[in-house]
Amino acid sequence: MYRSEKIYHQLKNESLKYLICVPSYNRPNSAFMRWVQDKNFDVPRENLCVFIRNTPEQIALYEPYKNIVRLILLPKEVTDLGGTREAIVIWGRKHSPELLFMLDDRVNGIWWLNIVQRPKGEFLDVDSRSTPKTAFQIWAYQHLSHNMVATSISNKGFHWMPDRINKPIKPLNGSGMNVCVALSPKKLIEADANYKPIDKVGVEDIFILHQLLTKRLPFCNLSDITYNQVKPESSGGNSTVMPGKTRDERLLVVKKLFWEKTLGLPWGTKHPGYYVVNSKSESNLIRVNYNYWRKRYANTE
Repeated sequence: MYRSEKIYHQLKNESLKYLICVPSYNRPNSAFMRWVQDKNFDVPRENLCVFIRNTPEQIALYEPYKNIVRLILLPKEVTDLGGTREAIVIWGRKHSPELLFMLDDRVNGIWWLNIVQRPKGEFLDVDSRSTPKTAFQIWAYQHLSHNMVATSISNKGFHWMPDRINKPIKPLNGSGMNVCVALSPKKLIEADANYKPIDKVGVEDIFILHQLLTKRLPFCNLSDITYNQVKPESSGGNSTVMPGKTRDERLLVVKKLFWEKTLGLPWGTKHPGYYVVNSKSESNLIRVNYNYWRKRYANTE
């Protein structure tokens, strides 16, 4: 029996215990906010926490949505996404210490996957019984039962190979600490790991990945959960910090900051754990050299 099928039967009658935390700025009518208003969205409102900046303008902008989600005001000194994610983890240490889900506000769907039969054979696809609640429940179960500090899931479209669903849940199985992640705030803080403001460490999702890797904390990608999102081009991101720059130009600035401030190296200088490549979608992608990190993890076992 595939693991998500078994877990589904264990959890289908249980409530969702953990909070879904979403940083949002200048997008009250985001993809996430539209998704949670869908008639088939079955997660209770009290589980939905949208974190907004503590300014009169942002408070007024999100006021109409206070009965749809829980609006949480960030500390006044928080002014960027890295600082926002850092504040969410600190807040989560008190309100949801075992586990919280952190989603970008452009996420508009999460499902669990199972094997389906098609004329050409077996494929992984969204299970017909999948709802947001069951997907989050299975995600939480996978995360907690394997003692992970962080888990991530991959964008819809990467999971159609049936062998992926039995991929082992173990540290360094996959990467990606952005868009859709689950974190254990208590474990992160006890390990002295967290996000940081972008101007201090560079791109925040690569920085938290670096924290997990250098501290040898267990994290992985879960192959039986998937998500969907609106196109990144619609994301406001750091456009207010770097006006006049394209999205690709803004991303390059924060990637260079990561290389210079977190790694302490001039941009482009070789590092054994990371390398820079170009792709069709985005220039100067920072990739992880997992062979290097696996050797470091192995030295602790």
